[in-house]
Amino acid sequence: MPQQTTAGRLLTHLHRESVALHDTIIAAAGVSLEDADAAMTSTARLSLAEQFRLAEATIAAAPQHGRLARTLRAQVLAARSFNSGEVVCSRESPRARWECVGRLAR
Repeated sequence: MPQQTTAGRLLTHLHRESVALHDTIIAAAGVSLEDADAAMTSTARLSLAEQFRLAEATIAAAPQHGRLARTLRAQVLAARSFNSGEVVCSRESPRARWECVGRLAR
């Protein structure tokens, strides 16, 4: 079974708390019930736009789930930046730089 996404985890938390809250938030986010169920069961992924709207709707309507919603929003914004080419990836791993520090200090 595929690993559950952050959006799927958020939807699962909302559904566990209250089916009415879950339905209200997915309606506010413009996500279909079928797509939400598929995300919860890891059979499909929501688009970045749907994930962003889900995060924003959750932050507004269910602040008790704000931490996970803000995590989702941050992941969506990072994915958008990466997909647009705004983010330049480092070719050298950060760990390799730290391993060199000890040799440079001698």
